[in-house]
Amino acid sequence: KGVDFMLTECRTLNVKELANYLGIGLNSAYQLVNSKGFPALKIGKRIVVPIEKLEQWVNINSINI
Repeated sequence: KGVDFMLTECRTLNVKELANYLGIGLNSAYQLVNSKGFPALKIGKRIVVPIEKLEQWVNINSINI
């Protein structure tokens, strides 16, 4: 018996997926993941953003227009 690590859905976004998710350009997404306080993780050369942390960040940093 082993532990089943298969996930039914992805918990992170790469930078291209982040750009699509937020409706911004790829350059803007790279600026965002490199900004202070943004919940991005660098794993080797790969940058990923946990979706749960992204949603928290969006709620905290949203402004009312």
